[in-house]
Amino acid sequence: MSAATAVVLAGSRPGKDPFAESYGTDLKALIPVGGEPMVRRPVEALLQSEGITLVRVLAQQPERIRDVLPEDARISVEASGDTIAATLEKMCVDPSVRWPILVTTADHALLTPAMIADFLGKAAGADVAIGLVSQAALLKRLPQTKRTWLKFRGGAYSGANLFLLGSPKIRSTLQLWAPTSRTGRRPSGCC
Repeated sequence: MSAATAVVLAGSRPGKDPFAESYGTDLKALIPVGGEPMVRRPVEALLQSEGITLVRVLAQQPERIRDVLPEDARISVEASGDTIAATLEKMCVDPSVRWPILVTTADHALLTPAMIADFLGKAAGADVAIGLVSQAALLKRLPQTKRTWLKFRGGAYSGANLFLLGSPKIRSTLQLWAPTSRTGRRPSGCC
């Protein structure tokens, strides 16, 4: 696969976040994990990955996120749009965007360069790829985890907060997603 641009979604839903507040912050991305803000962990994994050339971190409060990230010329921290779909759709019409785009979230604290390489390798050439983890594999590693499981023939799976957008052709897919991202309601079976 050619080199990818990574997008880390570090925004917040409208209103207060009781989970973040229980950790002494108002932004989930800033919750400490292993002594450092959660958002720093996936960003560092992306920076260590051979397949990633640029890491774009998107947030409503970019200055607060920027302050906790490592100094690296490959990182840009930018204001996000009103919704995830709108933000990603805007990238589809931006001629400066380098494709493909690997999308992950600031709360992906266990992300590793090996996971990134595996996902990028398996997603090579796809217009859209969605990372999933099997129930058996995840419960073996993290038995106390509570997830939403999607049942398919051969097992149950949960979203892995990894997405590959192969080219600007995915714009029509983002336009279908946009109405649900505004309301916060997810279509049946969606991540």
